[in-house]
Amino acid sequence: SSDLYADETAISSIPTLAMLAMTPEQLKLRAETLKNMIESRGVRASVIQAFDQTGGGSVPMQELPSYAVAIRPGKAGADALDAALRKSPRPIIGRIDHDRYLLHVRTLFEEDYDIIAPAIAEAVK
Repeated sequence: SSDLYADETAISSIPTLAMLAMTPEQLKLRAETLKNMIESRGVRASVIQAFDQTGGGSVPMQELPSYAVAIRPGKAGADALDAALRKSPRPIIGRIDHDRYLLHVRTLFEEDYDIIAPAIAEAVK
C-alpha cells in the first residue's frame, strides 16, 4: 500500500528499496564476506569498487557507488563461467568485465551466499 512508503518500514519490507538504501560500507562488508566464502573453496577472487545502475524506462539512469566480487574464471574463461552459472539449478547472473566475472553484491541476498560460493567453485573447476 502507499502508506508503506510513508514510514521506514518500507525500506526493510520492500527488497528493492533495502538494496538501494545500503551504504558503500555495508556493501564492502558483504563483498568481503562473499569473497572469503569463494576463496575458502579454492577460487581466486577479489573485492573491487563498482557502480550499480538504477532506473530504466521512464526513469533516468543513476549510478550508485558499490562493490563487487571479481572472480578469476580459470582456463575456460569468463564466458564459460557465466554460461555455467546461468544454467545452475538456481541461476546466478553476473557480469563480465575484462575477462573477470563480477558479482555485484547490492543485488544479492546474503542468505544466498551459501548457494553462490559452492556453485562458483564447481563451475570454475
